[in-house]
Amino acid sequence: MPVDQKSFLSQCLIKAVTKDGKTFIEKTVYEDVAMWWFVDSDFYVFIDLLIQSAGQIESCNFSFQKKNAKKYSTGTRKNFVYKSVFAYDIFHFFSSLLSRFIINFYGKHVFSDRNKILLTDENIEWRKMKNLYTNKIKKTDLFFDSILSLLVKNGKNEIVGIYPLCYPVSGIRVAIDKRINQKELIHKPLNAYWNLDTRKKTRKAKDHFLKVWDDLKSDEVFKNSLVCNKVSLFELFEEELSYYFTVVFYRMVGYLEMIKKMLEKEKPDLILIKEEYGQFERALIVEGKKRGIPTIGIQHGIPYPDIGYGIRGGRLSYLNKKAVSIDYPPIPDKTAVYGPSQKKFLVDVNFYPESSIFVTGQPRYDILCHASRLYSREKIFDKYKIDSNKKIILWLTQCHALTDSENYYNFNSVFEIIHSLKDVNLIIKQHPNEPQKYSKMLKKIVINYNINITIAPKDSDTYELLFVCDLAITKNSTVAVEAVILNKPLILINFGKEIDNNNYVNEGIAIGVYKKEDFLPAVEKLLKGDAELNKNRQKFIEKFLFKNDGKSTERVVDLIYKTIKENK
Repeated sequence: MPVDQKSFLSQCLIKAVTKDGKTFIEKTVYEDVAMWWFVDSDFYVFIDLLIQSAGQIESCNFSFQKKNAKKYSTGTRKNFVYKSVFAYDIFHFFSSLLSRFIINFYGKHVFSDRNKILLTDENIEWRKMKNLYTNKIKKTDLFFDSILSLLVKNGKNEIVGIYPLCYPVSGIRVAIDKRINQKELIHKPLNAYWNLDTRKKTRKAKDHFLKVWDDLKSDEVFKNSLVCNKVSLFELFEEELSYYFTVVFYRMVGYLEMIKKMLEKEKPDLILIKEEYGQFERALIVEGKKRGIPTIGIQHGIPYPDIGYGIRGGRLSYLNKKAVSIDYPPIPDKTAVYGPSQKKFLVDVNFYPESSIFVTGQPRYDILCHASRLYSREKIFDKYKIDSNKKIILWLTQCHALTDSENYYNFNSVFEIIHSLKDVNLIIKQHPNEPQKYSKMLKKIVINYNINITIAPKDSDTYELLFVCDLAITKNSTVAVEAVILNKPLILINFGKEIDNNNYVNEGIAIGVYKKEDFLPAVEKLLKGDAELNKNRQKFIEKFLFKNDGKSTERVVDLIYKTIKENK
């Protein structure tokens, strides 16, 4: 079997043929849109967990695989309320009323002479941070803040933030918080565009996909086309696919219906997107393309060939047209990337059209060029009650992307290191997406070690923590890039897997630790000095970040204006 098993297994599925001669992807089509492209990233995560849990699929015990297939299905990670049709309808009914109530507080905004820009203000990005221009702490969208500030400053734009209220309590709380703390924008939860007609269409879609799934389960031609090395891939995938057909696909139809109504109402000149392979974001791209509304995606993470940014199937001529192909995932009309390396990767490996990629640098990193002006070590020490006479190790966890066993091993490994060192402070900054159970796991394990740790709030300013630390530890997060910009020593821990997908180790700006016994020596070495890593940082910045000149925001805003002008 090929080395890239995730891509191989995904290809096996999407190319599988049914008894009526259609491909699997064609069976997911509803009203000319392939629902598969809203879940392909989830499917990759599922396969990755499956492979991690049992090694190579062709050599593992099949019954063990099948058991894990059910365990790691996306559906098992969702609670009953989420999967309940009744709860789904009730949530949307009340959230639509609340969303309209929130929107009414903005009053009417009609600016015919302004550009109307729609952007995806994801709730997870709503945090406290220092403003680049005012040097004041404020609540804002961490990802888009510098872009928003410049667009608002120019006075030529009406900006509407849109995002679905995914969680009944936190989503509504954040929506109200945005209304109070960010008055220069109009925040409109997508749920405001839900109505009884949307419910009717989603119920119709649900009946359709239930029938399709029943047909697939009894389709011997389809199941036989999914036999590899005498292993039935259908049986491995069944639990995961069942969740897509019985829950996800019909809800995506609801998303598309709400987005249609929203675009008809708002009539934006441009759609600005972060995380363009998210379900909501891809739905925006699809409906935007249908209406000739240009979309721009801002690179938010490190591109991989096998997930997210990955396009499987060859160069896409359709992307230059106002159309959507069912055979390929929808991508933005234009994508702004960190540096020339990412452009080359997306064009050569992921088959993006070269004309659609623009090297701008990352706008949210502009603030790091002014870190010494914006941040005070003394104030940060006082804020977190840190002893300034000790070395500071900052651990940026990614528990939500790892198995429980891997997290348990990582917690113990890091705590053992801290216990072995003298005069060291450990600060833990958890990823905002991490469930509460990992906070409990962390606190339960640390009791076994005689060490003091500081657990920073999830919404705390990561940049200020990086600014004061003497060493940063993570797995593969983009905070590694931020550490490089701030000239911080960096360790990537990936126990048992000597793979550096992000090239941090290969580029010489981080030490990779893959064995527990190598961890302490690496930490001790970097706490003494990092001259080896330092000499590679500027070269890395030029290759992967274009220019660390604080002007990435200006380049992105120029791209926005140019795109609107071309489209008009």
